[in-house]
Amino acid sequence: MVNLRITVIAYLIKRLLNTVLIIWAAVTLAFAALRLIPGDAIGAQLLQGGASAEEIEARRAALGLDAPPLEQYLIYIAGLARGDMGVSLLDRQPVTQMIARQIPNTAALALAALSTALTLGLGLGIAGTAARWAGVRRLSMWLAALALGMPVYWTGTLAIWLFSVTLGWLPATGAGDLRHLILPAGVLGFHVSGSIARVTQASLLEARAQNFVPFARSKGLSWRQVWRGHILRVGLLPVITVAALQAGFLLGGTVIVETLFARSGLGGLLLRAILERDLPVVQGVVVLAALIYSIVNTAADLLYALADPRVRLESEELEFES
Repeated sequence: MVNLRITVIAYLIKRLLNTVLIIWAAVTLAFAALRLIPGDAIGAQLLQGGASAEEIEARRAALGLDAPPLEQYLIYIAGLARGDMGVSLLDRQPVTQMIARQIPNTAALALAALSTALTLGLGLGIAGTAARWAGVRRLSMWLAALALGMPVYWTGTLAIWLFSVTLGWLPATGAGDLRHLILPAGVLGFHVSGSIARVTQASLLEARAQNFVPFARSKGLSWRQVWRGHILRVGLLPVITVAALQAGFLLGGTVIVETLFARSGLGGLLLRAILERDLPVVQGVVVLAALIYSIVNTAADLLYALADPRVRLESEELEFES
């Protein structure tokens, strides 16, 4: 037990260091990419107000935007190490406060979408493998392929036209009660469910071909018992990993969905900041996304190790015992 605790602690320390490295790489790439584009938010804002070139340069100098890129980068990294993400160039508000105000709406959308994706993905994957009728199996995999092939904005447009415009069942825009969450979460969840369904089907087919299946049948177990107690137990383990990956990529989907359904959230904040070149806000959202991605994948690795006794935690990596 003591050795296991030491191993877990060592693994968590390693993942913490990896998280710091991922955040640093993400911030560095975002910092460099945003500064390759000419112009900035200050210049665009003041030009629209009729400010002179001298006034624009004075404002940029006051904010440190005229400093060499390396100096700006080091100042930002030092501030980030203190938990300071900077101040919005347009709103003059702390970036941490702007992000904190938008997190609840995006978190509700992401969690609802992930729950929908898991329900649909697991259902389609299991039906595509274990359904008694071939037509059900083909229909399940066709729906999974449809989820993978249809862009989010197209699915969302069809959902708004059908459920809001034609049937009038659900509101098309806004963020309020549960009714405002159903359409965007359903659209985003349906899009993510395709990959979960494909992985579920492939993993179950692989598990069904293993030697323990005929062995369990030879012991007198029914197919239902073999499926529930053996095939599903083994075959659904890889879903943990793919669900974690999809959870990490949900932020990209929320940008489109929140824009399409006119919802406030991190996606809308990020899109506005990119269009207006509000650099500190973009970098703040990038840091948050990298942090969420690392935390979710670390949790998935630990859950996988707990769920599968064949997997053991090493101080260096998670690996299968021989």
